[in-house]
Amino acid sequence: MNTAQLLKQCEKAHIRIKVSGPNELNYICPKGALTEDLKKKIIQFKPSIIEHLSDVDNLIAAVCEEYSITRDWLDQFVICPQDVEDLKNGDLPLSCLRAHIEYHLEEQREWDERKQRINHRRTT
Repeated sequence: MNTAQLLKQCEKAHIRIKVSGPNELNYICPKGALTEDLKKKIIQFKPSIIEHLSDVDNLIAAVCEEYSITRDWLDQFVICPQDVEDLKNGDLPLSCLRAHIEYHLEEQREWDERKQRINHRRTT
């Protein structure tokens, strides 16, 4: 398991982890979500989690790769500079960014389908 996989596992369990100091992590989660095994893994990966979460550009690049989108597309349609700051300080969970991406990708697909239908009608 690597840091990104651990963070994804935490996200699936609705555990929000954020960097609260130079060597500190805070978390918010539903009661019972943080199992002993997960807690041990978080402690084990703590330095790399802090480094990973502090480097928002890496997080955004990983999400872009996951959805096969470019950073330019993401900046144009999905996020603004304040969102990046909110990701960095933990006020915006990565799951929200994913939800925004999925929404905009679906809108883009629908737009492309409409254009194809219009173009098809024009050629027939």
